[in-house]
Amino acid sequence: MKRIARQVFLCALLATLALPAAVHAQFTYTTNADHTLTITGYTGSGGVVSIPSTINGLPVSSIGCRAFFYCFSLSSVTIPDSVTSIGKRAFSSCTSLASIHIGNSVVSIGDNAFAGCQRLTSVTIPNGLTNIGEKAFGICPSLVGVTIPASVTSIGKYAFLNCPRLTDIYFKGNTPSLGDDVFEGDEKATVYYRSNTTGWGKTFGGRPTAVWNPQAMINAACGVQAK
Repeated sequence: MKRIARQVFLCALLATLALPAAVHAQFTYTTNADHTLTITGYTGSGGVVSIPSTINGLPVSSIGCRAFFYCFSLSSVTIPDSVTSIGKRAFSSCTSLASIHIGNSVVSIGDNAFAGCQRLTSVTIPNGLTNIGEKAFGICPSLVGVTIPASVTSIGKYAFLNCPRLTDIYFKGNTPSLGDDVFEGDEKATVYYRSNTTGWGKTFGGRPTAVWNPQAMINAACGVQAK
């Protein structure tokens, strides 16, 4: 009996040890000069995917150009805190991708990085991000809201092109520099800004603006009326 129990334990242990290797095998990558890794491709079955922070002991520092391009089966992705940049078209045309969590270390989102993600409804943008590339979230027709952290200083042209359901765009900081037609086709969108920030006018990027009062929004959602 003890022998059988030991065999079961060993089998379970081997399966556990093999799991990370199997997960890592779904990703192709290159090794950079600083001994970090860039994810260059994905061969898994899709669904909910968490990109590993390390592979074979080396940190994953970036998602390369077109790494997940046309990955139709991808529904959700979590990008670890080890990643600092997301390359051009990294997740472009992932038509089933509905949610993205971007790690806290990402400072740059490349051009067209999430363009054409038709089911994308939500995205968590980290506070350290400084640059959103051209058409980064263009043609995401299901996207309804986005919060831009105060760290963002530049948003490329057409960054949110043709997101017809986008209604709420929240800015935590001062006005960043904008490319041309950032919110082109977003006819329902309103830009909200905090009262203690600067650079705002009646419109921004062609969309009307309003002061963002988070507490008032919480009260309204909870049915609380201000006195």
